[in-house]
Amino acid sequence: MGLNRDVNLAMMSIVANRLGALKEKVVFLGGCTTGLLISDPAAEDVRATIDVDLIVEVATYLDFHSIESAMRHQGFKPDVESGIHCRWRSEDITVDLMPTDEAILGFSNRWYSSAIIHAVEDTLPDGSQIRRVTAPYFIATKIEAFHGRGRGDFIASHDFEDIVTVIDGREELYDEIASSEQSLREFIAASFSAWSENSDLFMALAGQLPPDSESQKRYGLLERRFMALASMQ
Repeated sequence: MGLNRDVNLAMMSIVANRLGALKEKVVFLGGCTTGLLISDPAAEDVRATIDVDLIVEVATYLDFHSIESAMRHQGFKPDVESGIHCRWRSEDITVDLMPTDEAILGFSNRWYSSAIIHAVEDTLPDGSQIRRVTAPYFIATKIEAFHGRGRGDFIASHDFEDIVTVIDGREELYDEIASSEQSLREFIAASFSAWSENSDLFMALAGQLPPDSESQKRYGLLERRFMALASMQ
C-alpha cells in the first residue's frame, strides 16, 4: 500500500520486540498504526511518522513509575532534551508513552481508557503480535487531539490528515462506528457535523488527496463518507 506504511510498520515491529514482556501492558495507537487500519488496496499511502505512540492503563503515579522502570530495563531512555515528558528513545527510534490518568503527566486523552478496553490483537508483517486501538477509537482519539492542538487548522494538522486517511481507506468504518457505544458515536458525529459548517473543511478534504486527476476522483466518495458520519444518529 506504500513505502510510508511499510516504514511505519517496521518501526512498530522494532519497538514491539524491544519492549519484551512490557508489550503486553501497552496499546499501540496514533499515526504509526494508520497503515493497519487501511483495508482498501487502492487507497493512498499513509503519512510517514517519526515516533511510535503507546498508551498504558495506570491508576497511580507509582504504577506509572513501575512502567517507566520497566522501560529503562528494556533499554529505553527518557528523551530529556525534547522537553516532552512522555517521550523516550531507543537508539534511533522515538516512543511516546502516555498514561490514561491526566494527573500523572498533566495531560491525557478522554478516550484512552476506552481505547485500551476495546483494543484488539494484530499481527505486524514480521509476525510480531501487538495490541492496537480499533478504527472507531483511533478516530475519536485523533478528534480529541485535534481539538487540543489543531487550532482549527485542517490543512496543517497531522491528526486531521490521519482521520481523512482512515475515512478514505476503510470502507467498513461507518458500520464499525455505528455499532460502537453511544457516547463514541455521538462524539464523532457531533465533531464532524461542527467541522462541516466550516467552509475550509471541504477544501481541506480535497487537499488531503494527491493533486493528480485520478486521486482527486476519490473526493466525492471521501465527502460522502465524511457527511454520513457527521449525520450518524
